[in-house]
This record gives sequence, structure tokens and C-alpha cells, in this order.
Amino acid sequence: MNWKQHLILGIFIQVLLFVILIFNFNFNFVIENLIALCLVLFISPLIMDLDHRHGKLREIITYIGLVISLIGVVAYYFKINLIILMIIGIILSSTAHLTAYITKHRGFMHSIIFCTIYSIIIYFLTYNILLFSVGFIGCYTHLIGDKLFFKIR
Repeated sequence: MNWKQHLILGIFIQVLLFVILIFNFNFNFVIENLIALCLVLFISPLIMDLDHRHGKLREIITYIGLVISLIGVVAYYFKINLIILMIIGIILSSTAHLTAYITKHRGFMHSIIFCTIYSIIIYFLTYNILLFSVGFIGCYTHLIGDKLFFKIR
């Protein structure tokens, strides 16, 4: 599957799970968590392809990191001390870029253990069990999508 197909499958299943959890288990979901939910919905199905050289999420994170670094450099040129911004951007872009060259595609990052670690990170960033569940399922849909014997068009 390509990144668009992973994203379509992941968002569909995650939204379905989100609706089921909200209505059946009466989870309290406040509107402030909407940005986090959108990030989880779009990142989770693609996170496993950070180890792929042509992974769309890896490319996006690399470019975001470079833009953040560039903002820090331009601010430094105008005597605004944003060295921390440069460092964050460099770490973000280099980590995303080098992941594809250090790890093997469909290795550790394509495992249930990685889905669990990813979901735990989401939980500790948001302290929201609903986002934890949606993130895990979104990540897991990538594994399901890789095993589908038919392709979604």
C-alpha cells in the first residue's frame, strides 16, 4: 500500500473506533483535545514508514525540521537568540532523515511492540486514554494494510 491508502484505511478505522468509544464508554472528550486528535489521526497510520526512504511522513518531518532550523538561523541573523529553535529543528530533521538509513524497512518499526511504544508516548504526552487507543489502532492499521491481499484504490 502507498501512503495515501494507509492514511485512508487508518483514518477510517480510527474515526470508527473513536465514535464507538465516545458513545459506548462515555469518554469525556473536550474540544481542546481536537488538535491532538487530528495529529494522532494523521500521524498514526504513517508513523511506521519513518524507516522507509520514500516515506511521506519522514519527508514531511524532515522538511518541517529544516524550516524550524531556518527560522532559528534567520532570527539569529537579526540578533534574536533562538539557538534552541535551531537545535530542535536540526534534531527533528536529522532524526527523521537518518531513521531510514539506520533501520531496516519493515523491521522493528513494523511490529506490535512499536505500536505499543508509540501509543505509550502518546499517552504520556496527552494523558488521554482515548488518544492512546486511537493511536494504537491507527498504528496497527498500517500493519493490517501491509498484509491486505487486495489493494485499496
